[in-house]
Amino acid sequence: MTMSNAHEYFLGKFGKEALDITKDFKIPIKIDTSPTIVEPISLHSKDKLPEIECLCLTYGRFQLLREAVSFFILQDYPNKFLTIINDAPIPLNEHNLPPNIKVMNCSKRFKTLGDKRQFAIRNAQKEIVAHWDDDDTYLPWHLYSCMKRLDKNKNILLVKPEETLIRLEGGKYSLSKGNWEASYVFYAKKALEYGGYTSKDVGPETDMMKHFEKRCQIFFFSTWPYAQYILDRSKSYTRITQVNGEAFGKISKDYGNFEFIIPSENYENWAKNLVSSRWMDYLNWMEKEISKEQFKRIFERFRIKIKGI
Repeated sequence: MTMSNAHEYFLGKFGKEALDITKDFKIPIKIDTSPTIVEPISLHSKDKLPEIECLCLTYGRFQLLREAVSFFILQDYPNKFLTIINDAPIPLNEHNLPPNIKVMNCSKRFKTLGDKRQFAIRNAQKEIVAHWDDDDTYLPWHLYSCMKRLDKNKNILLVKPEETLIRLEGGKYSLSKGNWEASYVFYAKKALEYGGYTSKDVGPETDMMKHFEKRCQIFFFSTWPYAQYILDRSKSYTRITQVNGEAFGKISKDYGNFEFIIPSENYENWAKNLVSSRWMDYLNWMEKEISKEQFKRIFERFRIKIKGI
């Protein structure tokens, strides 16, 4: 589905409210085959926000890892932590990292991507976790938008954005409503209790999603046209879901050679400089696909969240 078609689809199916980015929009989801509308959750004051741990799997893709770390630093959700799971033969340099970022250098290669994801959630230190794949783009409001919809009291234990933007060659994007697990936010212990990830490279998330569907409510939410998560399918990028979190095909590995992951004392400015071209690529394309008013609001949100872009 193209962006223009998606615009018409949401307008025709859900009305103008679906295109109003100043409001949260609720999409019906099926729980045990029965349609259910789940109300969004209002977060409390920032000092009471629950902690969330982002789990980043990586192997021999140092520059992509740096981008993933930048996307994490620029999230507007305050109580966030990042754990990097690296099973490459050369360990990552753990120095010069802020207190909320840590590295787990594993001495042995994981057999499958499912095994690696299972290890990550089993060793998570926080109750709530988010996948943070090293080859994807997470917009600054991704964590906040997901966290405001989780609610253990209402048995809403897994949430994800309804839409995923896919970056293609030539600066183009398309819209997908597929089950992209890299945008999941969920309760780690519940995932393990339900069986977690199966030991395979392709599709372990499908099994876990089925476990959640049987036991609790899952919330697929839309804030269109605010994208939250961008999956890269351009030729210059390769998917984590190919060959156990390792880039597929014959490409050279980049282990970082013991460089600092963040080579600056000013973490936030470093992060902004590293990914500003990615933001502009996205904004340049969005400007052509949505109304001037919608684009103005999106650009303003970027201006507020990432000053200086």
